Amino acid sequence: MSLQGNLTDLPLEDLLQVFAVQNRTGMLYMRHADFDAEICFNRSTLHSAIIFRRTGNTLRPWRQGEDAMYELLNWSEGDFVFELGNGAAIPQNVFHSSNYIVLENLRRRDEEDEQQRYANLTSLCPRLLPNPPVQAQINLELDQWRLLFLINGRTTVAEIAQTTRRPSNEIIPLVLDMEKKGLIELPATSAVPVEANRPAPATNNWQPVASTPSRQAQEALRAMSATPRLPERSNSMPAMAMAGVGGGRNVTQVAPPKVQKSILSGIMSRIRGM
Repeated sequence: MSLQGNLTDLPLEDLLQVFAVQNRTGMLYMRHADFDAEICFNRSTLHSAIIFRRTGNTLRPWRQGEDAMYELLNWSEGDFVFELGNGAAIPQNVFHSSNYIVLENLRRRDEEDEQQRYANLTSLCPRLLPNPPVQAQINLELDQWRLLFLINGRTTVAEIAQTTRRPSNEIIPLVLDMEKKGLIELPATSAVPVEANRPAPATNNWQPVASTPSRQAQEALRAMSATPRLPERSNSMPAMAMAGVGGGRNVTQVAPPKVQKSILSGIMSRIRGM
């Protein structure tokens, strides 16, 4: 036995860094709730992964390959044991590097958070601000002008999407842009908190996982340093269905006179400037 611990203290992301630096061949066994998992490393390279569902004393394959790796990276707790050994006899089912899988998992998490935020926004009722900036009105797109006449503080984004016969994931960016320009406001509950154990949202300037392990990973490296190395061997946002929203009510509402006057003033200013 080379290394053992809990994922709460040493997450799988850090373990992958440890094995990449140590250049070891062996098996990582993990257990969480009713699941057992096995990850095979061949000279620090991910070779295979499989998750078993435990029913009594019976283990049945549940997920394998890279799908299993994405699931395991989301485990926030569980026990693990790494044992040196020869895993060449196990068929390979992971074909991307650990760096790629970690970054792809971050992207998927960020996408799930964005979809959840959009789903929550569909139930909100945007309302017009009484004195919107004239310049912001002039810079509105044609689709946003149409939306302004449907926003009244009582109609949800989902109902607006149903009225315009467009998917909510196309309406929401327009609504968020109008909120940013100071034309409308959304209830404060529009903010969706991200789980505390999740990483920061992914960006377009991702960098490879640092080759220098974290402090916990360094401690794990020291724990493994006493174990002799094995001889090196050759490496073998969907559109949301809004049907039925609003119970068939007529959700088209006319904006208040004061707001209409402000909007018409913006239109006239835009025409004069043409």
